[in-house]
Amino acid sequence: MTLPASFDPEAIALAAAYAEQAVDAPGRGPCTAATRGVLIERCVALMMKAGVFARDGQLFMPSP
Repeated sequence: MTLPASFDPEAIALAAAYAEQAVDAPGRGPCTAATRGVLIERCVALMMKAGVFARDGQLFMPSP
């Protein structure tokens, strides 16, 4: 996954962890490793584009 260097590495890691949990949630159908990877990458990219940020180990969305 290629994201701008200006993005906070901690926020990227937390976003990836949340995306992994969502993709692996019970009740979701099985998917291939490639599909799982694409889903996680897209989720992280969308979260970072939306402006999420990390503070004290938590992930936050900016207020509208």
